Amino acid sequence: TEFMKQYALDRYSVSEDKVWVIPNYVLTDVFAPSSSHSRGNRCIIFVGRLAEQKNPWALLDAMRGLDAELVMVGDGPLREPLEAKASVEELAVKFLGNRPHRELPQHLNRATLFVLPSLYEGHPKTLLEAMSCGLPVIGTNVPGIRELIRHRETGYLCGTSPAEIRAAILKVLGDAKLREKMGRQARQFVVENFSVERVLTRELALLDSLMKAENGTES
Repeated sequence: TEFMKQYALDRYSVSEDKVWVIPNYVLTDVFAPSSSHSRGNRCIIFVGRLAEQKNPWALLDAMRGLDAELVMVGDGPLREPLEAKASVEELAVKFLGNRPHRELPQHLNRATLFVLPSLYEGHPKTLLEAMSCGLPVIGTNVPGIRELIRHRETGYLCGTSPAEIRAAILKVLGDAKLREKMGRQARQFVVENFSVERVLTRELALLDSLMKAENGTES
């Protein structure tokens, strides 16, 4: 990401023209809106590792008293304590564990919105895949996420606390027009910037530059 590029430039003595940004690609023909699956009624989905970096505790706390269901796809060291918390507090949370990658589009297309509450990110592919499905997304305003979400345009940004995540969920769930707009523009954003064709073009440009430098023909 551009954030990681700037971090490398600030930390190491390298010339800016020696650092290239090659983002994750998304199979936009696979991760696409589906007419065969209707969006769930107030169904929130999270896809990712159940680890501290992803801030899942805050997401569960945000669910308290919400008239919505949370589906968590993924596994990790926090799964058992998170399941215990959800059980004790009687939260409407389903833990699906790790699922085959080919199943993710159908899970995403059954949800009302996607939430990524991370404390920091690199270049979160699950966020891009949700956006590619035309799913409205909520992400925390942290490095790695804020570069991908234009607030209220391609998604909704919020803080990392349970109260801030909860407020964002309530806002997006309560505004069908906003969800439709963000989902549509998110899909367009991913297709235009992170499709296989787009990313391959950047990779080929990098290889071409390296070959020219090796042959001493770079201008």
